[in-house]
Amino acid sequence: MPPGLDPRIAALAAEVAGDGRPIEQVARLVDYLRARQTYTRRPSRGEDTPLSTFLFDEPAGHCEYF
Repeated sequence: MPPGLDPRIAALAAEVAGDGRPIEQVARLVDYLRARQTYTRRPSRGEDTPLSTFLFDEPAGHCEYF
């Protein structure tokens, strides 16, 4: 993960992806996002940490988050 990235993101990815083949891990991550996040055409409100906001606070995002 890039330096300075919210550590909750790596923890969430590991929890959701679990073990197994990479293709299975990706499928679990996709299923997680489809079930919990929604797509919007509106850009974020300019938060300092837009990805964290998308994953943990405001589950709507545009293409860059998906």
